[in-house]
Amino acid sequence: MKSFAVLAAALVAASVEGGALYECRGPVAEQSTGWRFQASAAGGGIAYNPLEGWYPDKGGKLVSPRIPVPRTNAHYRLSFTAFAPRRAYEAVAFYDADGQMVSDNYDVVYPGATNRYERVVFAQEGVASLEVFFQSTAGCVASDVAVEPCTDEEAAAWCDKVAARLPPV
Repeated sequence: MKSFAVLAAALVAASVEGGALYECRGPVAEQSTGWRFQASAAGGGIAYNPLEGWYPDKGGKLVSPRIPVPRTNAHYRLSFTAFAPRRAYEAVAFYDADGQMVSDNYDVVYPGATNRYERVVFAQEGVASLEVFFQSTAGCVASDVAVEPCTDEEAAAWCDKVAARLPPV
């Protein structure tokens, strides 16, 4: 299902110290530079993930270009704006120097409203690159995607902000 945004976006990639590793301004779509739509290869309502095996199909993926990771054992901030009519997913897939997926990090795009999201992910030892992707059975419109390095202190502050929003246990 190709119900993602269809407008092209301006791509700005930089690896300047302290700057963004990747930016895609405006809506992202299959026509955006480097982005591709990967149709779901589901069989009977299930799909295959190389790290997790078979799972219920979450729909096709809109996948970013491969983004080189300058440091391992380091945190990276992903920010984007997204809308989905039903629960959708954003994920980061990490790859080693041979192009093999070594880990992934999934999160939710909440339905019904356009929101700005900020996520922090960790590139473990041996990670050479990453891809961002959006996945949904009902479509997801994403824009203004950026990946940038962040310090351990910034990652901890982000965790504190997330924890502060959780209900008490």
